[in-house]
Amino acid sequence: MGLSRVRLFNRLSVRQAIATVLVALGLGLVFGLGKLYIEFHQDLERSHERFQQTLEIVETTASEAAYRLDEVMAMQVVRGLLAYPEVFSASLIDDTGAVLAHTRHVREQPSRVLWSPYGSVLNYSLRLTIQSEETFVGVLKIEVDGELLAGQLWQRSTEYLLTNLIRDLALCFLLTLVFFSMVTAP
Repeated sequence: MGLSRVRLFNRLSVRQAIATVLVALGLGLVFGLGKLYIEFHQDLERSHERFQQTLEIVETTASEAAYRLDEVMAMQVVRGLLAYPEVFSASLIDDTGAVLAHTRHVREQPSRVLWSPYGSVLNYSLRLTIQSEETFVGVLKIEVDGELLAGQLWQRSTEYLLTNLIRDLALCFLLTLVFFSMVTAP
């Protein structure tokens, strides 16, 4: 009659295994969220740099179109900028404020993100000058769909968190098995 069976969840090894799992999952979640916070800020900076560089790529052609008041060339520049799915509006304005070319396409439906680090719309502009004379000839402007960028960022973040969660669960399971076998082994 002397030995009684200890219930499974009252065993020290099981309680330690559960504590290990909870601590590992908690640490994984904290570090994952920290990584996402850093990723949000880096992605915001990369997006700003990317669209500013996009404007700088077409700067020479846009400046020439504005200087010559060439509406056909201006429209080619503006349509080329709309090749980026995030850009939904582009304009080339001359030095008098007259619009040489403007085009926009319908924005996709908002991606219903909880929070957008970008805002709804991002505006970028580039002052156009003729390089040889440093004469102001116009402005090139684009509008970027911040919600579309945020949706892409949230999708990457969700994938990152889910893969980290699966990895952490697998690691916890393996650690629990190792620990349980070491504690209960004769």
